[in-house]
Amino acid sequence: MVAVYIAQEGRLVFVNPQFQKYTGFTEDESLGMDPLALVHPEDREQVRQNAVAMLKGIRSSPYEFRIITKSGEILWSVGTVSSVPYK
Repeated sequence: MVAVYIAQEGRLVFVNPQFQKYTGFTEDESLGMDPLALVHPEDREQVRQNAVAMLKGIRSSPYEFRIITKSGEILWSVGTVSSVPYK
């Protein structure tokens, strides 16, 4: 399953159906959410650091972290971050 989301200015602006199935949040519930709110509190700073490093081209390998689903279940996830230019 590949869950995809797009965040702009720290808020979700797009989530695919797999993201919704994996997290348990509907599209309406997800849009506008801070994506880090889904990350387990103990993993948030590391996820933030990895994302910044990937966006700067310092890190290229995916990383593991835990998410908390809408039902409260803790799941392991593998993440990667990419910058998508648009206009």
